[in-house]
Amino acid sequence: IKWNHNMGSFKLSYYNEYKSYLRCPPYILSTVKFRPIKWNHNMGFTYIGIVSVLLVVFHVQHSITKLNAAVPNSSFEEASRFKMIMPNITTTTYDQHIVASFPLDFDEKYITGFDPVNMHSTTVHHVIMFGCAKPARKYDTFWRMRHDHDVCHNVPLDELVLLWTWALDSPTYLLPSGVGIRVGQKTDIKYIMMQLHYHKITILPDASQVDVLLTKLPPSHLAGVFSVSSQKLDILPGIVTKEDFSCRHDADAEIIPFGVFFHTHNLGRYVSAWRVRAGIWTALGGRDPQLPEQYCTPVTYPLSIRKGDDIKFRCTYDSRNVTEHVIWGHKKSDEMCMVYVMYKMPRKMFRYIRACLLPDRQNFSFPYDAETVSC
Repeated sequence: IKWNHNMGSFKLSYYNEYKSYLRCPPYILSTVKFRPIKWNHNMGFTYIGIVSVLLVVFHVQHSITKLNAAVPNSSFEEASRFKMIMPNITTTTYDQHIVASFPLDFDEKYITGFDPVNMHSTTVHHVIMFGCAKPARKYDTFWRMRHDHDVCHNVPLDELVLLWTWALDSPTYLLPSGVGIRVGQKTDIKYIMMQLHYHKITILPDASQVDVLLTKLPPSHLAGVFSVSSQKLDILPGIVTKEDFSCRHDADAEIIPFGVFFHTHNLGRYVSAWRVRAGIWTALGGRDPQLPEQYCTPVTYPLSIRKGDDIKFRCTYDSRNVTEHVIWGHKKSDEMCMVYVMYKMPRKMFRYIRACLLPDRQNFSFPYDAETVSC
């Protein structure tokens, strides 16, 4: 508000000077007519009233921003949907891994959630969704995987960009408010690859479907997923086995985990993960992997992981009804010990974190509640 002592009035200057403070949509501001306001004895009270209202609006907006940082995205019904449908897949053997390629038909959007509208564990053991600049096969819409590198063109396994995972009838998952995954033709993720593990012979054509929920609105934080996974397991028959592993977070980036996903095969009974910093153990969470697998909010939230921190995790297996050794592998009769961590970073600082696929295998003194801590 500028004072004009010659006219005995004060004026509102052109709104462009103040629109960053007013935070009003342009279509509202364009209808406002700014005219000189004549001074009178009540004007001081009017000015105080306007300032008071603006302070209240700012306080409410700030409170909502803090609240939104911890709650799921509420735009489930409002988001656009990118439908990913498997092209009537049939399989002739057990444990086939099929990858389907879905090119994105827009420049830039942000993933806010994943909705498995037609996905059943009776047919599919798990789904892993990746983001690629180019698919491994240029002219195929889907293919049977020959090896772990058969997803994105010239991208090794530990550098694949993970987007989401599903197993055992996972429910719909929404990212927290203000968080999204940047995808589209003007980004590094121009294709979404959906890998399905068909653990049974599929005679009837399968059209499993996942809808990716999208918005055009840029979020304050971007999200990524990194995995920690053992690839060395030897589970003896007839006993309960505890396998302990540790990964060092050696990236310069500091991340905030907001979702943790635990995965084993049939023998897994419990998986828990911890952040260890300066000898202090802080629980990320734990879960029975035979329940519907889903990303759960860490026990301690918010919690950061920065360079030098260790991520330690334990998988417990019950092989008392098994008569042979069980090793790590991709078949459902094999075993796995995997933890997927979904994290966020401020948009301008975001970077992808490489997977830790060969963790140190040691016997740690896990906390007493290593198999009861839950998220």
